[in-house]
Formats: sequence, C-alpha cells, structure tokens
Amino acid sequence: MDQVLAFGVPSLLFTAFAIGGIANAFSLIDGMNGLASGTAIMILIGFALISWQQGDTAMMGVCLAAIAVMLPARNPELSPLMPLLALACPVIETLVSIHRRLVREGGHPGRPDRLHLPSLV
Repeated sequence: MDQVLAFGVPSLLFTAFAIGGIANAFSLIDGMNGLASGTAIMILIGFALISWQQGDTAMMGVCLAAIAVMLPARNPELSPLMPLLALACPVIETLVSIHRRLVREGGHPGRPDRLHLPSLV
C-alpha cells in the first residue's frame, strides 16, 4: 500500500476520499448532543500524544482531518493503520449504517434514520 500511495495521483485521491469519508462518518455519529465533538476531541488528543511521543511538535498543533494522513507520512516508524484505529468509532458506525441501509433495509445509504449505534446503546 505504501508503494501505491507514494505516487501523487493515488495519494491525492486516497487523501480526498479519507477526509470526505471521515467528515461523513462524524456526521453519522452526530445524533446525540456532544457525541461527535467528544469523539473528535478524544481522537485529536490521541493524535497529539502520538505526535508528542514522536517529537513532532509542529504536528501537535495541527487540528485538521489531514492529521490522520500526515502523522504516519511524517513519521515513517508509525503504522499507517494507526489513524484507522484512532478513527475506528466513526468508521465502524459508517460501515454498519451503510450495511444496514443497503442490505437489511434495501434503502439508500444516505437516508437519515435514528438507528445509529450510539442511539441504540
């Protein structure tokens, strides 16, 4: 995967897909007051701690969606899977919602409902 993402066009396409996907994932978990913002704060604190451990103080100050892509790119000793693990909550919620809407209900994946995991819990 690193060899594919080393090229400009695949890297740009993946970055755009990742940022757009995470923005939509956070939109899906925004059904309860403070859930999306609380999740985002916890994830950003995690990224800041990893940046601090790596001595990347410039990255510590960054609060953009691109941090998930930039942190492993700037610190090659980190696994590219680290951002996916940090963003697991919104990513899993998105995948479960898409599956539920497409497979179980036969509807459009973008249709709103009140069956998100945090609402059900």
